[in-house]
Amino acid sequence: MIQIAEHLFRPSEIGVVDRVERDAAGPVRRISCCGLVRPAWMGASPRERIDLLAATLLVSTDPIPLSIRPGRRLWARARRLVRELRPEGAAFRLELDAVHPWEEDQNPTEILWSVSAWGETLAVDVPGTAPAPFCFELTARDSLETPALSDGTRTIRWMGAMAAGDRLELDGTARTARLNGIPADALLVGDWPQAGPGNTTLRFEDDVDGSHCADIRIQWRNRWW
Repeated sequence: MIQIAEHLFRPSEIGVVDRVERDAAGPVRRISCCGLVRPAWMGASPRERIDLLAATLLVSTDPIPLSIRPGRRLWARARRLVRELRPEGAAFRLELDAVHPWEEDQNPTEILWSVSAWGETLAVDVPGTAPAPFCFELTARDSLETPALSDGTRTIRWMGAMAAGDRLELDGTARTARLNGIPADALLVGDWPQAGPGNTTLRFEDDVDGSHCADIRIQWRNRWW
């Protein structure tokens, strides 16, 4: 199925052209969707379905999710929608510009990692073809100070202290930190580790006199050029 925001279309109803063009600002990923919605025994009429799609595009000020391949999505802004009523159904042409040149998995990948030593590492297999930010949720099993995570090139460190049971959220997508749900960005230093492409080795560190004991939930969405 092809999904534009919350609207679903069967492959028999719509054709998609996905291409990269160049304008004054540089390369832009552009997507054209051409469709013909025919009457069905059940559900909205072809005109109603296209009118609902147009209404979504009209009221949306933010990019909309667009899925043109199974299990993946990209974010795009509509440039133009042309509609035409025909005897056989409602035809339309929708042109969109992608916000980013990559697609990402609709569902995040998640790994649980229990660390108990300074400098402990974890090899992560990343099938995507473009780098993607990691998100970490650390739960301290004992006291921790200045916990850090690295991909071997980039290291993000939180310059604070955690007691047993504290939960630190490091969101690489939003580039934020929260301790027990409270914003704690001011204590962040460094750069965010990235997933892939290919195998990535994560490394955990904290203060050498700390406990080195934490349970870490790792999440990321594979990205594809």
